[in-house]
Formats: sequence, C-alpha cells, structure tokens
Amino acid sequence: MASSSSAAMRPFGTARLTPGRATGRQQTNQNQQINTPEPMIAIALSDMEYLMRSARSSRSSGRSERQPGCTCCCHIAAGVTVIPRVARFSVEGGLSTHTLMNHSDNRIAVKITCSDNNMYRVTPVYATVEPGQSLPLHIARITSDLIKRDRLCVNILEADGNKEAREIFKKNANTRAPASINMALEATNDSQNHHHHHHHQE
Repeated sequence: MASSSSAAMRPFGTARLTPGRATGRQQTNQNQQINTPEPMIAIALSDMEYLMRSARSSRSSGRSERQPGCTCCCHIAAGVTVIPRVARFSVEGGLSTHTLMNHSDNRIAVKITCSDNNMYRVTPVYATVEPGQSLPLHIARITSDLIKRDRLCVNILEADGNKEAREIFKKNANTRAPASINMALEATNDSQNHHHHHHHQE
C-alpha cells in the first residue's frame, strides 16, 4: 500500500515517470529500479537546455536589458525621454519648456549643447537627474529674422556616486562617449507661417 499512497502524494513526479522506457517495462523488477530515473534525467536536461536557449535569445533581443557593469550608451538613452522633442519659435524669439525624464535605474549626468549658442540659450547646461526624476529644460531664442534649422543635443552619461555633472563629463571626455538625444529647434516667421510649413513638407 505504501507505494500507492506515495504515488497519490506526488502525482507530478509519477506523471513524468510513468511512460518509462519500453525496454524497462519488459525487464524484471530488479532492473526496473535502475531504469526508472532515466526519463527524469532526460527531462531535466531538455528543460535546462530550453531555459538556456530562451535566456540567450531574450538577451540579444532586449536592447534596453543591460548586463551588470555595462556602460554602453544605448542602454542609457533608452531610459531617458525628452518631451516634446521639437522646440518651435517665432522670429520674435521666446521661451520653450521641455521635460527630461530619467526612467532608468541609474543616476545620470546631462550636458546640453546647441548648434547655435548665440541664437539659443538653454538652462540648465549641466545637470544630474536621479532615477525616476524629471528635469525641466528651458530653451530661449533671441529676436532674429534668421530662419534656419538648429538642433539641441542632450548628452547623457551615467553618474556614479554624487559627483557633479560638469565633473563627470570632464572625467569621461576621452574614455566614454555619451548617449545623445537630439532635439529640433525650429523658427518660423509668423506672417508667412503658412507658406513656410508647406515649403518644409519633407
């Protein structure tokens, strides 16, 4: 009776073992004991192989999945968003406000560069952003009739410890390339706003 009660207790294990091996069934009882674990081992191996395979494939496909100690910039950029990505101004100038969000698990250092520092002023230029925090960016444009396309570049590095952003960028100047998010700066002449837009439908 003991054997049947233990089988009721462990339906999972026995379910796996019942198919057994055809050869095992035909042999005598003494050999049966030696033969039964075999299917279990085979299953365990294939399970492990499957786990290994699925782990491998997910690692290569998930670009934002970072390996420990990885400082590659694409992981950092994937965890940071800037909304909105385009700043629009009139020739009279003005101010545009944007929000940078750090969704990553890392403290980041931000340095903002612009294709025309005379036309545009950004505050802050350097900043650190804690995980899950956001940073307001203010972009100001001077009054100018010059209509051209400019861009703002948000450079991002991981910030170790509690160093200031300026220091982090200086320290990594020659070793690590920062991740970058580009923002378009567009100016329109209000009086011919309409024509301008059709003109630039690319």
